[in-house]
Amino acid sequence: MPAVEIPAPVGGWNARDALSAMDPTDAVTLINWVPANGVVTGRGGSLTRCPDVTGSGDSVETLIPYEGDAATKFLAAAGGGIYDVTNLTTATLIADTFTEDRWQFAAFDNNTVLVNGADDPQVYDGSVIAPMTITSGPTGTDLVGVVPFKGRAFYWENSSASFWYAAAGSFQGVLTEFPLATFTQHGGVIKQIVTWTRDAGDGVDDFCAIIFNTGETLVYQGDDPADSLRWSMVGRWLIGKPINVQSHGRFHSSEIIGTSDCFLGLDEAIANTPLEQTFGGRVVRAAAAAAQAYGAVTGWQLLFYPQGNLFLVNVPLNTKQAVQYVKNTNTGAWTEFNGWPARCLAVFNKRLYFGTAAGALVLADTNNNDPIQDTFSDDGTPILYQATTAYQKFGQPGLKSQLTACRVVTTAFDPSALSLNAFADYRVKQPLPPVGTPVEQEQGMWDVSAWDEVYWAGDDNDPVTTNARPSFRPVTAYGFAIALSIRYQSRVQNINWYSTEFVFKQGGIV
Repeated sequence: MPAVEIPAPVGGWNARDALSAMDPTDAVTLINWVPANGVVTGRGGSLTRCPDVTGSGDSVETLIPYEGDAATKFLAAAGGGIYDVTNLTTATLIADTFTEDRWQFAAFDNNTVLVNGADDPQVYDGSVIAPMTITSGPTGTDLVGVVPFKGRAFYWENSSASFWYAAAGSFQGVLTEFPLATFTQHGGVIKQIVTWTRDAGDGVDDFCAIIFNTGETLVYQGDDPADSLRWSMVGRWLIGKPINVQSHGRFHSSEIIGTSDCFLGLDEAIANTPLEQTFGGRVVRAAAAAAQAYGAVTGWQLLFYPQGNLFLVNVPLNTKQAVQYVKNTNTGAWTEFNGWPARCLAVFNKRLYFGTAAGALVLADTNNNDPIQDTFSDDGTPILYQATTAYQKFGQPGLKSQLTACRVVTTAFDPSALSLNAFADYRVKQPLPPVGTPVEQEQGMWDVSAWDEVYWAGDDNDPVTTNARPSFRPVTAYGFAIALSIRYQSRVQNINWYSTEFVFKQGGIV
């Protein structure tokens, strides 16, 4: 019988193309895998560092990294207070009696300004938090967003078509209104203000985009809104309705916006790039469906995690559960993570963290070389890896094939624990449950470990060689196109997936 070897789905999760049009290296579903160059690997684990920030189980709604000249700090907002969690394992209350825990923040020199649309704006200097001074301008409790641009702070309110700006070189004091109601064609209120650049950030290609809840986006250029010669509108676009005030994140020089239609860069929107070809084009249908289903749930956040080469979109399913749509920024391939119930995300000291509804601060992306947690698990809970490959057409086009067996070329240390199932002709069913119990065995070393008590893992430099090419397993399906579903659980070792070998018989024309 003929056999064919197909690479692992390094193209990633494809939620854009029809099932019949996907590349062989795409995946219909890809959960807790990271598609990389030449290999698909399991995501890292997670470890609770501070189990209860407030001591009362209050949800952690905002994580705030601070980097000043004299100090690097990490703050968490929960239960009406702001806590110093710099040492990660304990929390120290530094300000309280707030009514809202979801803060927007921006850095100005050695200060971080915080606004939340309910409480007075606050300023953190690396040591203490104090109310921001507004000598003239809006009601501080109405300010819901803040962004720096050209050396001054820009603010916007909960339900207004105006933004406010500080004097050059300042973030407080006199705030001046810039009304935009007469400049819009679709009405609405400001939802986000973001900035991006086409150069190094100090030239004429710096832009400020005011995004309304209608999706209408007014783009300005200049450095002084009070001077028409130094501040002018350069364009107007419709980009899709922003999900909420937090649904945007910086990626290099551009800003990625989470809208009701897609995740796209503002530079792409201005260039009228088709949605299918934008930053989130490969998952455009999933992005739109998530925005429609969960857009009203707080917890949306877009974050670039440079050390992991990942861009994460936190999708809150409810106030306690979330998934992440994740892009490998090296390859452009997407995947989905679950098992991380994030209410908020942050990068601190080059590590990824999230806060939970149970009040915990959690370190994410741990691995077998991690000095803090040398294992792949979520606080000891096995990680469940799931995938359904793109539909493959074996043999001669137009003929049905009978799949009889397959072999997953992987470094799983118990390949027999892989649960395999096959689907024919685009009829996707739920995958089978995992075979046996979660894989929890420790690796054994030849001439070191006790015989028949642990799995033999090879030598130190190649700990999983013996399992890279396991025996063929019987898997059956009959049709013009066939997809393979894989499930695997482990809590002690990562899994690498290199390719899949299929054995089939060529059938006739049906």
